[in-house]
Amino acid sequence: MLTPDIQLALQRAELFPLATASRSGTPNVVPVKYVRAAGPDRLWITDNYLGKTLANLRENPEAALYVWSTEPKLCVQIKGTVTIHTEGDDYESMKAQVRAGKP
Repeated sequence: MLTPDIQLALQRAELFPLATASRSGTPNVVPVKYVRAAGPDRLWITDNYLGKTLANLRENPEAALYVWSTEPKLCVQIKGTVTIHTEGDDYESMKAQVRAGKP
């Protein structure tokens, strides 16, 4: 559940460590910039040239995102199953948000 405090922290933070693992369990952690709450139980995470991360998610769709914030004061790990989108309205909306933030 993405509480209001977590959603606020997601809006304010600039980078988020995202952890994935290959099918064999080899871990990978990368910083991601574009993370948005899409309701109380769903996140959108934009893949910006994350080759190994994307390969891991195709093999093993489980991931963990770390959120740290001083205001509101919280530290939380969000774990879940990932679905990869490469087309559709939600995909185009997130793509437009990323381009607006960094053309």
